[in-house]
Amino acid sequence: VTLTSLDIIAGRGKFANEWPGNRMLRRQIKKRMNEYHNSTIPTKTEIARTIVKEVVQDGGKFWKYLGTQQAWKEMTEKGAHDRVTQAFRTPKMTCAQKRALYPNAQAKTPLKK
Repeated sequence: VTLTSLDIIAGRGKFANEWPGNRMLRRQIKKRMNEYHNSTIPTKTEIARTIVKEVVQDGGKFWKYLGTQQAWKEMTEKGAHDRVTQAFRTPKMTCAQKRALYPNAQAKTPLKK
């Protein structure tokens, strides 16, 4: 399997975070964040489906790494949908945004100012 810059890869860490396709996905998520969070469940489902369709129409695929097999496997449509909806639920926040959202939280390690 040869990953392209249009592909979305499931995973955590620097490799997945900096992958060009994942950056593109985060931009799409950011553009639709307010619409998604102010929508009904059926509309949220349709927004996520639309994003999956756009990635595929542009030539991208959704992949996950199977560590036991040391191979990439293309995600199912449901897996891709789940990946997109998870991205809507867990946006990347700066330390300042976290402090504003959770002013009384005690950090395990000091947050950057």
